[in-house]
Amino acid sequence: MRRPLCVFCVGTLGVELVCAFLPQTGLLLPFAAFFVPALLWLLFGKNSRGYGVCLLLGALVGLLLTAHTRQKLDRVHTAYADREVTLTAEVEEVSASYYPGVVHAVLRVEPTGGEKTAFRVECVCMPKCTAGERVQARFALEVPARTQQLSSYADGIALSGEYLSGMKHLGPSESFRAKTARLQRRLSAALRKGMAQGPAGVLAAMVLGDRTHLSKDLRSAYRAAGLSHVLVVSGMHVSILCGSVFAKYLPEKKKRERGYASRRRQALFSAAMALLLAGVTGLTPSVLRAATAVWVSALGVWLYGPPDALTSLGVAGVWMTLGNSYAVCDIGFELSFAAVLGTLAGAELARKGRRFPLLRNSVWETLCVSACASAATFPVLVLWGLSASLYALVSSVAVLWLMEPILQLGLATALLGCWPALAPLHRVCSLCAATLAGCLNRWALWVSGWPGAQIWFDTAYAAAVCLLAVIAGAAVWTQFFQIYSTVELSVNPHFSIRLNRRDQVRAVDGVNGDAQALLEGRSYRGWTLEATVNSLMDELALKGYLTSPQDQVDVLAASKALPHAQKLREEVEALVAAKLSGLDAPEPEPAPSPEPIPSVTAAPAPTPSPSVGDTPAPAVPVSPAVPPSPSPAVSYAPIPTPAPVPTPAPTPTPAPTPTPAPIQPQPLTEADVESMVRALFPDGKIQKIKLDEDDGVSYYEVMLKDGKEKIDLEIDAYTGEVLDLDYDD
Repeated sequence: MRRPLCVFCVGTLGVELVCAFLPQTGLLLPFAAFFVPALLWLLFGKNSRGYGVCLLLGALVGLLLTAHTRQKLDRVHTAYADREVTLTAEVEEVSASYYPGVVHAVLRVEPTGGEKTAFRVECVCMPKCTAGERVQARFALEVPARTQQLSSYADGIALSGEYLSGMKHLGPSESFRAKTARLQRRLSAALRKGMAQGPAGVLAAMVLGDRTHLSKDLRSAYRAAGLSHVLVVSGMHVSILCGSVFAKYLPEKKKRERGYASRRRQALFSAAMALLLAGVTGLTPSVLRAATAVWVSALGVWLYGPPDALTSLGVAGVWMTLGNSYAVCDIGFELSFAAVLGTLAGAELARKGRRFPLLRNSVWETLCVSACASAATFPVLVLWGLSASLYALVSSVAVLWLMEPILQLGLATALLGCWPALAPLHRVCSLCAATLAGCLNRWALWVSGWPGAQIWFDTAYAAAVCLLAVIAGAAVWTQFFQIYSTVELSVNPHFSIRLNRRDQVRAVDGVNGDAQALLEGRSYRGWTLEATVNSLMDELALKGYLTSPQDQVDVLAASKALPHAQKLREEVEALVAAKLSGLDAPEPEPAPSPEPIPSVTAAPAPTPSPSVGDTPAPAVPVSPAVPPSPSPAVSYAPIPTPAPVPTPAPTPTPAPTPTPAPIQPQPLTEADVESMVRALFPDGKIQKIKLDEDDGVSYYEVMLKDGKEKIDLEIDAYTGEVLDLDYDD
């Protein structure tokens, strides 16, 4: 079973999402929505019972987290809703208001009276203050409006507050979040020093998450050009910084290392970079999600676990919802996860396209990643009633190459600006960063003027279209792209034929070196199984691997449905037998014929002409053994007497020539056996491979686990033939 923790996280996040959007159903509907599929999985999915258990456990954890969040909200509402109270709080976020002298602020209420009351209050009109300071004032608190409850709870805001009187500034807060907010403001000022307003605002938003200096025109232009994600520090920014810096600026020798020591150093460096970016951006939720995924992945490397982006992403999501199950409804949360899923799908698509020489370039990879990320975030945008741009894909492909140098130069400019002694270097980095940001601004302004730059969708209509698109996409993937069956052909070249549900060939892989040499430059994608088997058999016969009908070809089939596997094996065995029967058997050598004995032939005797009046006498037969008396008119052929055959002298017998020792075949390696087993059982987890011998036959004993089944194989160490196959539940 692969990714059990990822399936567990899917169950947890799915239940939290259903409970948040359908609160009127209580806990019955979400529990049923995940319990019933999990139960069916347990009953009918023989190889998927582990997934069903993980999904069910995740759903139960999601229900517990949802109940815990609702209990906290009910307790806060009971104590503070519809009351006028004096609160001491820390100002977390501040944004400009339409009225002079007031701001829109988000406050975190400090514990009072020895009781821990951790909740946030949103105040629309509040006297001017700055993020990171402590204030005290009297507020009128109430529950957020029903239309705003979901978004407010997703941000951790439990109550809405109206400022009444008694505003007091108590000085800067000493909390970690307040310190990071002050660090963010200091770095933002150092970054924007000496720059024009446009590039400075974009750089502050991209590098540090400070969006307060962005003009409204640039915000609209980036939204119309489909580049809004560029201005929000998210997982893409974390991935670029954590991956590119390590890959480019470490010595070549270290980059070539493949051991766990190198992977641990890289994981530690990536975790440190994620921590730095999370600190300078003020611990914003989008950066925290991406950084948590990086930290989980690094922890897996240090614990000798295989790196898995989906598992890290799921764990990061559950971690972010431990204190607030409504966090799954945050649009930034959903866009971040959708973009990461799209990026992973694009990377996989680009990897599969590398088999074609024309697609082995960075342009193809950028196109795949951008297209899949845009397609993944599109449903989130339309479901939230936001605009989508027709040119998001074009814009992303055109400017993605600018992201890496802008982030690196912007971060260097912000850090160098904190030390006056490095002012010359700061000016150089600032000039380069401002130039690149200016190019990005000009592109966004140009694209935003194209027709159809902003398209708005009706939410209900868009939801129905997205649902149908997801169902259609899943059906197409299941029927045409998912690997459903595998057929093995083994002579000495060993081939693995992977098929979809319609028995169309998705790929043909060479398990050993001979098969890989025969498949070089060939592609059987989209062929039928019959045509593929016939082509491979013809190629084997042409190369001399098959010469007579007595040659043996081993056939093994595996499928998600056992009857289908048996059917495939019978079909392929019939095709192989037909091809073998068409091979010409060697003709037997003819036996040597005896030498002919020379025959003796008598010459015919001429008959004398009779005279007139004479009576002809009857002819008398003449025996060839007794010659008649000589007559001048008759001639005889002499009987040849065979000459005596001389007896040959005995010749000395030559010494026997030593016969060279036969070349011993080399057994298969464990790597070859592992490739064969993975081709037969793609989802299996190999537990042991051991070389053994019995009655003079060398074979590999392989133990693996596929779902809940334990499988034991015995594979011939020289031919690769599967000698025994046992299933054990």
